[in-house]
Amino acid sequence: MDPVKVNNWLQIVGMVGIMASLIFVGVQVRQTQRVGEGQEVTNFLELSLAFRTLQIENAGVWRKVCAGEEIEGDERTKAALLFKAYIEFSYIGGVANQVNMTHAEHDLFAHRLAANLHRYPGFAKMASAQSVWARFGEEVLPNDDNAMRFYNAVMARLAALQEIDPDPDYDLMWCGI
Repeated sequence: MDPVKVNNWLQIVGMVGIMASLIFVGVQVRQTQRVGEGQEVTNFLELSLAFRTLQIENAGVWRKVCAGEEIEGDERTKAALLFKAYIEFSYIGGVANQVNMTHAEHDLFAHRLAANLHRYPGFAKMASAQSVWARFGEEVLPNDDNAMRFYNAVMARLAALQEIDPDPDYDLMWCGI
């Protein structure tokens, strides 16, 4: 066989081998990405379940907070932890959980937070008392564009809601949802 033909065949086989390895690496990267996305969704669902469980287990305290009733002692500690968990849940839902969500779904968390701040006097009072919210726009995540987008979405929605009187008969069971 002619050495030039052998060389050409070896080059073709080498190129096919390189292409096959690139395809293999691409498939592996895609699978790794899908596993990561699945894990992110799983983590968010676990967080959601943990928050809702905490909310249900402390429903009496949560209802008092939303209604603006006086709380003392252990209830105050539970209320602070519940509120912090709600803010973190809202932030993760509105910003950090990027998998399989549209911008509208992300903004839904900002709208819910703004509605709770507007609708429930105790919730708004807790927000102003909690440093996690009071400092949110300034110190907590100063260099995070997504966090600022979330914060600005909450503030914009809250400003729009300020033009509407809150419904005093709105059921407290929807507070924080």
